[in-house]
Amino acid sequence: MLTQHTQEFVLSVATTADGAWILSASKDQSVQFWDAHTGQAQLRLKGHTASIVAVAVSPVGGYFATASGDKRARIWSYSPHKEETLKRGL
Repeated sequence: MLTQHTQEFVLSVATTADGAWILSASKDQSVQFWDAHTGQAQLRLKGHTASIVAVAVSPVGGYFATASGDKRARIWSYSPHKEETLKRGL
């Protein structure tokens, strides 16, 4: 269950191609990285000023995109290796 967002609705969910991460986007203006094997929240990112209505992960890994009610789309990069993503904070 995705319960780490701040009492707001989750509006979009995506998984990485390798199945290691689940990403959720929320009305709380954040994207949350979840460990797909344990279900534990690992990393929370903020960069929009309104609800994030969509999240999509590149099929080749390393990037994901978000779209928000702030009328912006953002491209983010991440390491496909879990340890590196967590160490760098993305």
